[in-house]
Amino acid sequence: MKLTADFIIDATRLDAKINANTFLEDLVTHYNLPLKHLERLVVANNFELVEMRNTKGQMYAAGAITLGGFYPAVDNFLG
Repeated sequence: MKLTADFIIDATRLDAKINANTFLEDLVTHYNLPLKHLERLVVANNFELVEMRNTKGQMYAAGAITLGGFYPAVDNFLG
């Protein structure tokens, strides 16, 4: 399937553990994404998942799934 989109937003509920969400678990497994010691996604300073970068697209993540990142206030539910 080919999907053309400007934005895709996935609300992963409050449980940000990788194995609690089949989408995130598949993403991490399929693309071998690195995880932090808290088992959260590693993102760049601009919230980009660098390993997902391709010619014209980027993927970003924020919130509890990136806990331990550069902006602690964004890594929580209230951020």
